Amino acid sequence: MNDSARTAHRAEHPPENQRAVEVVADLYGLSGVQVLSDLGLWGETLRLHCVAASGFHFLLKEKPHYLSPDDWPLHLAVHSWAREAGGPVSPLLRTPSGATGVRADGRYFEVQGWVDGKASTADEAEEFGRALGFFHLSVAGMPPGDRDLPRSRSRWTPDDPAGLAAYIDRHCRPRIADGSPAHVPFDELRRTVNDLCGMTPGTGLVESYLHGDTAPANAIRTGDGSLALIDFDDARWGNRVFDLAHATAMTAGFATGPDDGVRTEWNASAAHAVIQGYGSVVDLTPGERGDLGRQMSVATIASGFSCLEIDDPEFDLRPDLAEQLHRLSSLVADIPSVTSAVSTI
Repeated sequence: MNDSARTAHRAEHPPENQRAVEVVADLYGLSGVQVLSDLGLWGETLRLHCVAASGFHFLLKEKPHYLSPDDWPLHLAVHSWAREAGGPVSPLLRTPSGATGVRADGRYFEVQGWVDGKASTADEAEEFGRALGFFHLSVAGMPPGDRDLPRSRSRWTPDDPAGLAAYIDRHCRPRIADGSPAHVPFDELRRTVNDLCGMTPGTGLVESYLHGDTAPANAIRTGDGSLALIDFDDARWGNRVFDLAHATAMTAGFATGPDDGVRTEWNASAAHAVIQGYGSVVDLTPGERGDLGRQMSVATIASGFSCLEIDDPEFDLRPDLAEQLHRLSSLVADIPSVTSAVSTI
């Protein structure tokens, strides 16, 4: 969700949410907790940056699509495995009784250590790429059978053309009126997805557990100076190059802050830095190098529709949606200029 929509939509802290924060903090043995920033929506999914009286910073994360703590969903398995394997991921706190999550008023929460951190930025793109590479190495030994564990979410960031087509037709197309200014660029992007569906994936792609939502906002600078990944709700099994493609698109294709939305052109230096950073840790196969452009097309279109909130009927369509979609088409057309960096690693 873009910052302007989040700010406009956020309500005052309802008593039930404030109570949930207090209950969760108590169950984790954290006292004197203060909410520093609301990273989600009060009244819906809580995603809060908090600090305890001890000075310990943490991310309080509600799991709205959580099945049951007894089902051991995939996101929790990936997060825990990566952490125990020494991967660059945030600590997943346990309660004094050893639980990785708690229930409060019928809602389920996890607490991830923020370690007095701050969110990473596009200026840290090369380190972001390296962190992603080390994450993939950390989960390389995770049992493949765990990929069939229940996932927390299945709608966001589709990672294949067919899934993207279904996502667009189900969640986005109903909101674009025929004859509207946005209709033409929207249909152009949908045709691009059809073309992607007709492409043969590269051979020699490496399957792996994925983070699934590799954006700079999901990496934090911790108190010890390292970069750590947070928020594994979209963890899944897939082609590891998609995580790289998504990280590159989110870092270099979209702006945040007052000018949030699709960039008029790629931030080429940031895109190349992500790819170079990843390539300094992970040896991409020839198949992955050749397929990066196709994967980036999927990631860019999916991320664009999501960032513009076309898929969420709760929010009004942007008045400049047609212009934003034209920009998105231009980015997709210019992906070869971004993926050319892979030839230098």
